[in-house]
Amino acid sequence: MARALVTAITDETRARGLPGLRTFASRSARPAFERLGFVVVAERLDNAVRGVVVPNWEMRCDLARGGHAHQYIRLCNLV
Repeated sequence: MARALVTAITDETRARGLPGLRTFASRSARPAFERLGFVVVAERLDNAVRGVVVPNWEMRCDLARGGHAHQYIRLCNLV
């Protein structure tokens, strides 16, 4: 299910001419995003949600050749 959803979002991203996707993956979601071609660009080990520390990782998937790195669609944790 997650693969189909990320594939649909990836296809839409390409159709809009944007170079990639970005997400903030939890510890459990990170391996799934890595299998889908995302790479870690930053560790956010001090990330807090309602006062509780919940580490996550900023991840990106580069879709474009020679695109602008700042034009990414943010992808919520869907995995």
